[in-house]
Amino acid sequence: MQKQLLLLLFCCLIGIKKAGAQSNTSASNGTNNLASFDMHLPVAIFARSHFAGAGLNYSWSHHRFGNNVSPSKFLGFILNAGANYYFAKKISSAGYDFRYGGYFYPYIMPGIIVNPSATGNITLNTGPAMEIYKGNSNFGFGVNLFGSYFLTENISFGPGITYKKHEETDALWALAFRISYSF
Repeated sequence: MQKQLLLLLFCCLIGIKKAGAQSNTSASNGTNNLASFDMHLPVAIFARSHFAGAGLNYSWSHHRFGNNVSPSKFLGFILNAGANYYFAKKISSAGYDFRYGGYFYPYIMPGIIVNPSATGNITLNTGPAMEIYKGNSNFGFGVNLFGSYFLTENISFGPGITYKKHEETDALWALAFRISYSF
């Protein structure tokens, strides 16, 4: 059963590649740089202490961004750096008000990028993330998965999900929406 699922997944990936592929002679070179603004919605345990987040980031990948892009290779390398800030909630416990602290997350993450169509891409980045909470910092691990659809030659939008894990803390999950500009 597992071999059949892997074979099906492999065939789907090849089909996606063939559907969005063009010959290299007519391939449109995309841009290398992407600047993005993210809006985050913490979920699960993270939503108990924080209600929203925002982030800025920069991505670099060789000719992978833009509308009507058809790279010569299916998979590409991407480097993503940025920072997210999560706004804290104020709760009432046993008759006393308590405010959690805001989380600040700078990160640098290498990863992979796939252009399944000429107007979109999917990125998966993973790497070190630093948590800064109430003046204390802690290094951990983060994962970002985002999809983008280009509306124009340079402007894209899409959904994402982020995961961060640090020592002695629960996993922090957030749903995201990204607006980007390629140049």
